[in-house]
Amino acid sequence: PFQRNRYWLKPATRSTDTGLASAGLTTAHHPLLGAAVVLPDGTRLFTGRVSLKQQPWLYDHVVFGTVVLPGVAFLDLLSYAGGQAGFGRLDELVHHAFLAVPPQGARDVQITVGTPDETERCPFTMYSRPSDAAPEEEWTRHASGYLAREVGQPSFDLSVWPPAGATPVDIDEFYRTFINRGYEYGPMFQGFKAGWRLGEDVYAEIALPDDGDEEHYGLHPALLDSALHPLMLWYGAEDGVRLPFSWSGVTLHATGARHVRVHLSRPEPDLVALEIADRSGAPVMTIEALAMRPVGAEQLAAARTKQPDSLYRVQWSRVAAGSARPAALPYAVLGDRELADRLVRLGIAAEVHDGPGVLRSTVPDGIAGLLLPVAAAEKGVVAGAHETAAAVLAAVQEFLSDGRLAATVLTVLTEGAISARDGEDVPDLTAAALWGLLRTAQSENPGRIVLVDHDGADPSLRALPAALAGDAPQFALRAGELLVPRLARTTVTTESPVPLDPTGTVLVTGGTGTLGALIARRLVTGHGARHLLLAGRRGPDTPGAAELVAELRELGAEATVTACDTADRDAVAALIGAVPAEHPLTAVVHAAGVLDDSTLPALTAERLSAVLRPKVDAAWHLHEATEHLDLRAFVLFSSVAGLIGNAGQANYAAANTFLDALAAHRRARGLAGLSLAWGLWELESGMAGALDETGRARLTRGGIAPIPTAQALDLFDLALGHDQTLLVPARLDLTGFGGDNPAVPPLMRGLVGTTARRRAKDTVDADTFRQRLAGRGEEEQVRILEEHILGQLATVLGHGSAAALSSRAGFLETGLDSLTAVEFRNTLNRNTGLRLPATTLFDYPTPAELAAFLRTELAPGFAPGAGATGAGPAGGTPPLLAAELDRLTADAATLRSDTRNDLILRLQDVLDRLTELDGTAGTEPADGAAARMDSASDDEIFDFIDNELGLGADGE
Repeated sequence: PFQRNRYWLKPATRSTDTGLASAGLTTAHHPLLGAAVVLPDGTRLFTGRVSLKQQPWLYDHVVFGTVVLPGVAFLDLLSYAGGQAGFGRLDELVHHAFLAVPPQGARDVQITVGTPDETERCPFTMYSRPSDAAPEEEWTRHASGYLAREVGQPSFDLSVWPPAGATPVDIDEFYRTFINRGYEYGPMFQGFKAGWRLGEDVYAEIALPDDGDEEHYGLHPALLDSALHPLMLWYGAEDGVRLPFSWSGVTLHATGARHVRVHLSRPEPDLVALEIADRSGAPVMTIEALAMRPVGAEQLAAARTKQPDSLYRVQWSRVAAGSARPAALPYAVLGDRELADRLVRLGIAAEVHDGPGVLRSTVPDGIAGLLLPVAAAEKGVVAGAHETAAAVLAAVQEFLSDGRLAATVLTVLTEGAISARDGEDVPDLTAAALWGLLRTAQSENPGRIVLVDHDGADPSLRALPAALAGDAPQFALRAGELLVPRLARTTVTTESPVPLDPTGTVLVTGGTGTLGALIARRLVTGHGARHLLLAGRRGPDTPGAAELVAELRELGAEATVTACDTADRDAVAALIGAVPAEHPLTAVVHAAGVLDDSTLPALTAERLSAVLRPKVDAAWHLHEATEHLDLRAFVLFSSVAGLIGNAGQANYAAANTFLDALAAHRRARGLAGLSLAWGLWELESGMAGALDETGRARLTRGGIAPIPTAQALDLFDLALGHDQTLLVPARLDLTGFGGDNPAVPPLMRGLVGTTARRRAKDTVDADTFRQRLAGRGEEEQVRILEEHILGQLATVLGHGSAAALSSRAGFLETGLDSLTAVEFRNTLNRNTGLRLPATTLFDYPTPAELAAFLRTELAPGFAPGAGATGAGPAGGTPPLLAAELDRLTADAATLRSDTRNDLILRLQDVLDRLTELDGTAGTEPADGAAARMDSASDDEIFDFIDNELGLGADGE
């Protein structure tokens, strides 16, 4: 599983940090440890970190596919720690858990060495946990025991070499047999060079590779681990893999050896003793007793999954609400008079307005915000979910396209559409898909939409204004409490995968696809499934289906492949009904799904429905057809896209949050239910394979990195044995985020707040730009903005630098598509403090034109915080409006007659609206302005704009 020939760059030797010493810390001079401190009670604490990046030699220590920190490394760590306390003998050590090294990331290590007891021995314990763990996350205990003071000098001498009368051992095929047992060791851990037998004892020469690691260990773990390999000469191939379990009487006499002589003996049948010397025969280490234990693949898999750095759960945490808005400022409730009246009775200013579809003409100014209540659909779950999602999509699209509402926030209210507490049901499944849909709308349009689910109780509605006054873009209200969703690491409760009933049938939808086939194999090899029903749209005609069936048969399982449209209720009923009674259906894995990515403005009801069908419709039909059965598992393959709201995937996100809600609905009714909100799999085909490099880079910038397939399957094993309803198997890369970075998805803020620090480049804001532009000429200001635009453009396009980009080339010519355009626009908004509309890149199609426009927004003279939707300088026309009117005036003569007529009507609406809003004395009534407009010619219209709005040659 790992490349054997590799190279790495070694860091420079660390120097002692005098600042650490002044704080009570000292640098620990050991490759696996970073610092040490003596606590007030005399306990010594040593801290370090283990990772493949920092200790690349660990790539060569793989057992049954798992990278494991060798047990001998514990000896070296504790020899160092004990030596610092004056206790150089490891009197006793017992291993409790393997330390599996994650493929990515790291594990923090802590060693505590206590004070001497009445026998003059110091207790120690060794722990680890993921390096980005939350403070409350528990540590895994790997080893414990006692240290003692050294007792005299060793008496052995290996200067006569090899010993007289010893018989050579043929080791030419040793490592080939060794690896076949399950030890997948690379060159660093193949140090057994020569061996001899003398009676029952074994003598061996052990050496590190010439180009091996030279870090300053007492005795390099790869060298000491290799010194144990000759033990396998005493065991047959049937004994499999054996690893250290306990040690007694270990003393390090000399350091820095790269080539050693080893004498191995068995003082008792189950114990081994080792005497280790350097090339001169002088003692290097003594091990009085070592007990080995057999280890199986399942134990190493359990060790790997017991320390999951890629398995999370969604935790709804209580947070404090903000300050309530003034009661005199009303909310505009769209289309729900009953809710508006209820809010008023609760002391909240509210007024009802026409519902979605007529936002332009019905929503007044001077409101606290728009409230869009979503009522439970009267139709069935499937039809209702489609209808509700389409209706809300249309309303949100209209809201976002209305420039007059650019400074207004839309709050969408659902009631019982999510499960925010353990065991809570989801009474309104028809609205569950909205949570994924609107999370994507939030990602594409930050700051414009708030998503709220409430329980219908008066305390919750009464708390709504205070909750909206905070900065949470999505939250739940339960009995007046404000809850926000945050990812948290899981606590593993099982040691190995949960087996399925071997006599039962497991149904896998999408079972002949790339992902479904992988899951089918794992169900057989890891969970004991022996009867599989693989359903797909093409059934046996799917390329590779016959080969998959044959492969599963070789693994000991019978698989039936059938064509079924699981979005068809009758087809699903027939599929379930055809399962033979002698092998009843005992588990369902719904892995089917499709993608049709689109940004929100381009998403249609038809494209939305097409993606909902294989997820929403199929899952509900499977639920209906099996709810009378006693299933051991009902697993729904969801996606983290629904929880984070991936830009460009509103339809896919919507489909997946329905699955999350359905799992909660089933569990609340006592049925099996588990939704797995997967991150990106590292696959070359299927839905993951549809992403190009730009798409993958976009996800990585959002904190999502691909999960290696083997690791993803291990996470599937672990999840099946978990007691949660919703789990998130995803590989998160949060190193680029800081806790206060607005680009951090809300769901990840609980992880980022304690693990990452903001990078300097993320501190750009509107005031910073103004400061950089202040006192500079116009050309210099535009140059600065062009450089920033090109730099951000290079980032979203995945270029290493902006060197290949031109400020005169069109944005579309650079390869910018709808998704990267949204990310680019949002980045500019964050960095400038503006709220640029979605049409910005069409209005200013080159970096040069956009820089010139941004200069008018950010140049000195505009107050901090003023932006594209702000009021601009006091008494003047807002900059964006002024720029648009200037452009309109310049282009007037080039417009066609029909375009001019259409423009006249639109300008008439604008003038009517401006006159209606201006209540000052002397303002011409709206009907007077309308009358003038009706009789005006094209030239008079533009003269009116020039003269009345002060944009003519003589205007200010």
